[in-house]
Amino acid sequence: MWKTVHRWVRSGLVGAAFVVFYCGGGVLGWSVLPLVWLLGPGPSEVRARRCRRWVSTTFRWFFDYMRWMGFFDYNPRSFDPPRPAPCFVLVANHPTLVDVIALLAAYPDATVLVKGKRYHNPLLGLLFRCCGFLDGGDGTAAGGIEVVERTCASVMSGCPVLIFPEGTRSSPGELLPFKRGAMRIARAAGVPLQPLFIRCDPPVLTKGRGWYSFPLNVVHYAIESMDPVRLADQKAGDRALMRGLRRTYEGRLKSSHGS
Repeated sequence: MWKTVHRWVRSGLVGAAFVVFYCGGGVLGWSVLPLVWLLGPGPSEVRARRCRRWVSTTFRWFFDYMRWMGFFDYNPRSFDPPRPAPCFVLVANHPTLVDVIALLAAYPDATVLVKGKRYHNPLLGLLFRCCGFLDGGDGTAAGGIEVVERTCASVMSGCPVLIFPEGTRSSPGELLPFKRGAMRIARAAGVPLQPLFIRCDPPVLTKGRGWYSFPLNVVHYAIESMDPVRLADQKAGDRALMRGLRRTYEGRLKSSHGS
Protein backbone atom coordinates (compact mmCIF):
# COMPACT_ATOMS: atom_id res chain seq x y z
CA MET A 1 0.00 0.00 0.00
CA TRP A 2 2.72 2.47 0.99
CA LYS A 3 4.56 1.73 -2.21
CA THR A 4 1.43 2.61 -4.18
CA VAL A 5 0.97 5.83 -2.17
CA HIS A 6 4.62 6.70 -2.69
CA ARG A 7 4.30 6.16 -6.42
CA TRP A 8 1.23 8.41 -6.68
CA VAL A 9 2.81 11.13 -4.53
CA ARG A 10 5.95 10.99 -6.60
CA SER A 11 4.01 11.12 -9.87
CA GLY A 12 1.94 14.00 -8.54
CA LEU A 13 5.06 16.02 -7.71
CA VAL A 14 6.40 15.37 -11.21
CA GLY A 15 3.09 16.44 -12.75
CA ALA A 16 3.02 19.58 -10.59
CA ALA A 17 6.54 20.43 -11.75
CA PHE A 18 5.45 20.33 -15.38
CA VAL A 19 2.32 22.39 -14.70
CA VAL A 20 4.38 25.07 -12.95
CA PHE A 21 6.98 24.87 -15.70
CA TYR A 22 4.38 25.29 -18.45
CA CYS A 23 2.54 28.13 -16.72
CA GLY A 24 5.85 29.75 -15.77
CA GLY A 25 6.79 29.70 -19.45
CA GLY A 26 3.63 31.66 -20.20
CA VAL A 27 4.40 34.22 -17.49
CA LEU A 28 7.97 34.52 -18.74
CA GLY A 29 6.84 34.89 -22.34
CA TRP A 30 4.14 37.47 -21.67
CA SER A 31 5.81 39.61 -19.00
CA VAL A 32 9.57 39.20 -18.55
CA LEU A 33 10.87 38.49 -22.05
CA PRO A 34 9.05 41.36 -23.78
CA LEU A 35 10.75 43.72 -21.30
CA VAL A 36 14.11 42.03 -21.86
CA TRP A 37 13.57 42.46 -25.61
CA LEU A 38 12.37 46.08 -25.48
CA LEU A 39 14.72 47.48 -22.86
CA GLY A 40 17.93 45.75 -23.91
CA PRO A 41 20.22 47.38 -26.48
CA GLY A 42 21.34 45.87 -29.78
CA PRO A 43 19.85 44.45 -32.99
CA SER A 44 17.11 41.82 -33.02
CA GLU A 45 19.48 38.82 -32.94
CA VAL A 46 21.28 40.22 -29.86
CA ARG A 47 17.93 40.77 -28.14
CA ALA A 48 16.78 37.24 -29.03
CA ARG A 49 20.05 35.78 -27.75
CA ARG A 50 19.54 37.63 -24.47
CA CYS A 51 16.02 36.16 -24.17
CA ARG A 52 17.33 32.66 -24.90
CA ARG A 53 19.78 32.96 -22.04
CA TRP A 54 16.96 33.86 -19.68
CA VAL A 55 15.00 30.83 -20.84
CA SER A 56 18.05 28.56 -20.60
CA THR A 57 18.52 29.66 -17.00
CA THR A 58 14.95 28.64 -16.13
CA PHE A 59 15.57 25.26 -17.79
CA ARG A 60 18.56 24.78 -15.50
CA TRP A 61 16.39 25.63 -12.49
CA PHE A 62 13.87 23.04 -13.64
CA PHE A 63 16.54 20.34 -13.66
CA ASP A 64 17.84 21.58 -10.29
CA TYR A 65 14.39 20.88 -8.85
CA MET A 66 14.12 17.50 -10.57
CA ARG A 67 17.55 16.54 -9.28
CA TRP A 68 16.95 17.74 -5.73
CA MET A 69 13.68 15.81 -5.60
CA GLY A 70 15.39 12.62 -6.79
CA PHE A 71 13.57 12.42 -10.14
CA PHE A 72 16.48 12.94 -12.59
CA ASP A 73 20.23 12.92 -12.03
CA TYR A 74 20.97 15.20 -15.01
CA ASN A 75 22.86 18.43 -14.32
CA PRO A 76 23.31 20.62 -17.43
CA ARG A 77 26.07 22.56 -15.67
CA SER A 78 28.27 19.44 -15.58
CA PHE A 79 27.92 18.74 -19.31
CA ASP A 80 30.65 20.22 -21.50
CA PRO A 81 28.79 20.88 -24.77
CA PRO A 82 30.90 20.28 -27.89
CA ARG A 83 31.18 23.17 -30.33
CA PRO A 84 32.84 22.04 -33.57
CA ALA A 85 32.70 25.55 -35.05
CA PRO A 86 31.29 29.01 -34.24
CA CYS A 87 28.18 28.04 -36.25
CA PHE A 88 26.82 24.49 -36.42
CA VAL A 89 23.68 22.36 -36.57
CA LEU A 90 22.96 20.28 -33.47
CA VAL A 91 21.13 16.95 -33.82
CA ALA A 92 20.10 14.33 -31.27
CA ASN A 93 17.83 11.36 -30.77
CA HIS A 94 14.55 12.16 -29.02
CA PRO A 95 13.56 9.54 -26.41
CA THR A 96 11.82 11.77 -23.82
CA LEU A 97 9.69 14.86 -23.28
CA VAL A 98 12.55 16.77 -21.61
CA ASP A 99 15.14 16.48 -24.39
CA VAL A 100 14.60 19.98 -25.76
CA ILE A 101 14.96 21.70 -22.41
CA ALA A 102 17.91 19.46 -21.43
CA LEU A 103 19.82 20.49 -24.55
CA LEU A 104 18.88 24.17 -24.44
CA ALA A 105 19.91 24.25 -20.78
CA ALA A 106 23.38 23.16 -21.93
CA TYR A 107 23.41 25.38 -25.07
CA PRO A 108 22.00 28.75 -23.89
CA ASP A 109 22.72 30.45 -27.23
CA ALA A 110 21.04 27.78 -29.39
CA THR A 111 17.68 28.06 -31.07
CA VAL A 112 15.36 25.21 -32.05
CA LEU A 113 12.81 24.27 -34.69
CA VAL A 114 9.35 24.27 -33.10
CA LYS A 115 6.42 22.37 -34.62
CA GLY A 116 4.08 24.75 -36.44
CA LYS A 117 1.03 24.19 -34.22
CA ARG A 118 3.09 24.55 -31.07
CA TYR A 119 4.84 27.66 -32.38
CA HIS A 120 1.49 29.46 -32.54
CA ASN A 121 0.38 28.30 -29.08
CA PRO A 122 -1.36 31.27 -27.40
CA LEU A 123 0.48 30.77 -24.10
CA LEU A 124 4.01 30.04 -25.31
CA GLY A 125 4.06 31.55 -28.81
CA LEU A 126 5.38 34.92 -27.65
CA LEU A 127 8.21 33.22 -25.75
CA PHE A 128 9.21 31.37 -28.94
CA ARG A 129 9.22 34.59 -30.97
CA CYS A 130 11.14 36.61 -28.37
CA CYS A 131 13.82 33.90 -28.30
CA GLY A 132 14.08 33.70 -32.07
CA PHE A 133 12.99 30.06 -32.09
CA LEU A 134 12.07 28.89 -35.59
CA ASP A 135 8.64 28.00 -36.93
CA GLY A 136 8.75 24.41 -38.18
CA GLY A 137 6.16 25.17 -40.86
CA ASP A 138 2.94 23.52 -41.91
CA GLY A 139 4.44 20.33 -43.34
CA THR A 140 3.95 21.29 -47.00
CA ALA A 141 6.73 21.26 -49.59
CA ALA A 142 6.64 25.05 -49.95
CA GLY A 143 6.65 25.42 -46.18
CA GLY A 144 9.65 23.08 -45.97
CA ILE A 145 11.65 25.28 -48.35
CA GLU A 146 10.89 28.33 -46.23
CA VAL A 147 11.94 26.47 -43.08
CA VAL A 148 15.28 25.51 -44.65
CA GLU A 149 15.90 29.10 -45.77
CA ARG A 150 15.04 30.59 -42.38
CA THR A 151 17.11 28.02 -40.53
CA CYS A 152 20.13 28.53 -42.79
CA ALA A 153 19.92 32.27 -42.20
CA SER A 154 19.77 31.70 -38.44
CA VAL A 155 22.80 29.38 -38.48
CA MET A 156 24.83 31.71 -40.67
CA SER A 157 24.09 34.58 -38.28
CA GLY A 158 26.06 32.68 -35.64
CA CYS A 159 23.25 30.85 -33.85
CA PRO A 160 23.49 27.06 -33.37
CA VAL A 161 20.23 25.33 -34.30
CA LEU A 162 18.84 22.19 -32.61
CA ILE A 163 16.99 19.73 -34.85
CA PHE A 164 15.67 16.25 -34.04
CA PRO A 165 16.03 14.15 -37.21
CA GLU A 166 13.24 11.81 -36.05
CA GLY A 167 10.80 14.73 -35.91
CA THR A 168 9.07 13.49 -32.75
CA ARG A 169 9.70 11.30 -29.72
CA SER A 170 10.55 7.65 -30.31
CA SER A 171 9.44 4.57 -28.41
CA PRO A 172 11.85 3.01 -25.86
CA GLY A 173 14.69 1.13 -27.53
CA GLU A 174 13.71 2.29 -31.02
CA LEU A 175 14.64 4.96 -33.54
CA LEU A 176 12.27 6.49 -36.02
CA PRO A 177 13.44 7.15 -39.60
CA PHE A 178 15.81 10.11 -39.82
CA LYS A 179 14.76 12.99 -42.03
CA ARG A 180 17.55 14.66 -43.97
CA GLY A 181 16.53 18.27 -43.30
CA ALA A 182 19.31 18.82 -40.75
CA MET A 183 21.90 17.57 -43.23
CA ARG A 184 20.51 19.80 -45.99
CA ILE A 185 20.60 22.84 -43.72
CA ALA A 186 24.15 22.17 -42.55
CA ARG A 187 25.36 21.72 -46.13
CA ALA A 188 23.55 24.81 -47.40
CA ALA A 189 24.91 26.93 -44.53
CA GLY A 190 28.42 25.46 -44.90
CA VAL A 191 28.64 24.40 -41.24
CA PRO A 192 29.33 21.07 -39.49
CA LEU A 193 26.72 18.79 -37.97
CA GLN A 194 27.21 17.99 -34.28
CA PRO A 195 25.41 14.77 -33.22
CA LEU A 196 24.61 14.06 -29.57
CA PHE A 197 23.27 10.83 -28.10
CA ILE A 198 20.72 10.92 -25.27
CA ARG A 199 20.45 8.04 -22.80
CA CYS A 200 17.53 7.70 -20.40
CA ASP A 201 17.33 4.76 -18.00
CA PRO A 202 14.69 3.72 -17.17
CA PRO A 203 12.68 5.16 -20.06
CA VAL A 204 10.30 7.90 -18.90
CA LEU A 205 8.12 10.56 -20.53
CA THR A 206 8.30 8.67 -23.81
CA LYS A 207 5.77 8.59 -26.62
CA GLY A 208 2.50 7.38 -25.16
CA ARG A 209 3.78 7.30 -21.57
CA GLY A 210 2.59 10.16 -19.33
CA TRP A 211 4.08 11.78 -16.23
CA TYR A 212 1.81 9.65 -14.01
CA SER A 213 3.88 6.52 -14.74
CA PHE A 214 7.10 7.96 -13.32
CA PRO A 215 9.30 5.29 -11.66
CA LEU A 216 10.18 5.17 -7.98
CA ASN A 217 13.94 5.20 -8.61
CA VAL A 218 16.08 8.05 -9.92
CA VAL A 219 16.13 8.34 -13.71
CA HIS A 220 19.65 8.36 -15.15
CA TYR A 221 19.69 10.88 -17.97
CA ALA A 222 22.87 11.65 -19.90
CA ILE A 223 23.94 13.45 -23.07
CA GLU A 224 26.96 12.02 -24.88
CA SER A 225 29.11 13.74 -27.47
CA MET A 226 29.66 12.14 -30.87
CA ASP A 227 32.10 12.95 -33.65
CA PRO A 228 31.01 15.96 -35.73
CA VAL A 229 30.13 15.49 -39.39
CA ARG A 230 32.04 17.97 -41.55
CA LEU A 231 30.17 17.97 -44.82
CA ALA A 232 32.96 19.68 -46.74
CA ASP A 233 34.98 16.47 -46.26
CA GLN A 234 32.16 14.13 -47.34
CA LYS A 235 31.55 12.89 -50.89
CA ALA A 236 28.32 11.03 -50.14
CA GLY A 237 24.92 12.67 -50.56
CA ASP A 238 22.71 13.90 -47.74
CA ARG A 239 20.46 10.83 -47.80
CA ALA A 240 23.39 8.40 -47.56
CA LEU A 241 25.06 10.43 -44.82
CA MET A 242 21.86 10.50 -42.78
CA ARG A 243 21.44 6.73 -43.15
CA GLY A 244 25.01 6.28 -41.93
CA LEU A 245 24.39 8.59 -38.99
CA ARG A 246 21.27 6.66 -38.06
CA ARG A 247 23.25 3.40 -38.07
CA THR A 248 25.70 5.01 -35.64
CA TYR A 249 22.81 5.95 -33.36
CA GLU A 250 21.41 2.41 -33.62
CA GLY A 251 24.75 1.04 -32.46
CA ARG A 252 24.76 3.36 -29.46
CA LEU A 253 21.17 2.46 -28.66
CA LYS A 254 21.91 -1.28 -28.73
CA SER A 255 24.98 -0.86 -26.50
CA SER A 256 23.02 1.24 -24.01
CA HIS A 257 20.34 -1.45 -23.71
CA GLY A 258 22.90 -4.20 -23.58
CA SER A 259 24.90 -2.61 -20.80
